[in-house]
Amino acid sequence: MTTAILHLILAGLAVVGSIAIYFTWHRMDFQHNLVKYLFYFLAFFIGYHVFLSLPYFIFGKNLTVLAGGYEIAIFFYFLFLVPIIQLIFYLTNASSKTKAYVLSLFFFWAAAVLVLQIVDFRLPIVLSNGFIFWNANPVSAWLTSLAGFLVGANLFMIVGNQPRGLNFSERFKSFLLMSGIFTLTVDS
Repeated sequence: MTTAILHLILAGLAVVGSIAIYFTWHRMDFQHNLVKYLFYFLAFFIGYHVFLSLPYFIFGKNLTVLAGGYEIAIFFYFLFLVPIIQLIFYLTNASSKTKAYVLSLFFFWAAAVLVLQIVDFRLPIVLSNGFIFWNANPVSAWLTSLAGFLVGANLFMIVGNQPRGLNFSERFKSFLLMSGIFTLTVDS
């Protein structure tokens, strides 16, 4: 139950944060594509945490349902990386050929992970203290974490090379986004 509560709290914080950041950035004369990417990121982020927590509260310790919720959560994990990749393309002015190549490679990677998860369907372990050990396929877990790490590392390099003329607020928001990606890489 502890893991489920933590994921539900993270989903709630993401809802509050998304509303606050959306209205902060929406009022400013800011690029609307960035606000759109942020909205999609946060929506998929919320879906990720909801599917890791709600099956526990609705179905209790039914391990098959918890494992199914984990599979859907991994799907949302890859979905919330897509807006970040789009943001990287936007910030670097990537060509359409590069975008197509990277996105097709990313979707192939995500499909391979999801197929591995479904073919090697493992039930989670609920410990007596309420923590859930998801017990994923080691290869798919490694590939999932690596995908998040690579996206986060690219974003880190881009944010680190931002012009010094940006105000503190914009740099801080970028830092929070980047920190969230690294946290989720460790979480997955």
